[in-house]
Amino acid sequence: MVVNYGKNQVARTISEGIALTSWRTVQFGANGASTAPTDTALKAPISGAAITASLVRTDNKLAFSGSWLNNTGAEQTVRELALADGSGMCARLCSADGEISDTVVPAGQTLHLDSYDLYVRDDSEV
Repeated sequence: MVVNYGKNQVARTISEGIALTSWRTVQFGANGASTAPTDTALKAPISGAAITASLVRTDNKLAFSGSWLNNTGAEQTVRELALADGSGMCARLCSADGEISDTVVPAGQTLHLDSYDLYVRDDSEV
């Protein structure tokens, strides 16, 4: 779900021509509870579990990919992820909302995001 901060960034993109390509930080967390539009951060971030993703924007789609090495010393279950732009959380995806599946990442193993697509559209034209 694109949260309120992200919606404001989309609006700025439309009105001021700011690129959404700054949405490159992917953070991983352990709480899969539903997302609210007012959320500003992951509900249970996994310490050190963040990557700078490769990002491609085409028309109304952001496609991002990357890999995270679990070097926390313990198995981690990823139930939420956030897409951020360096100033705030733009979108949060979680298992409760059916956007991602719980994924167990053993210590020392890598989680790969081969490609995750986020669609952005202007509902006022629908």
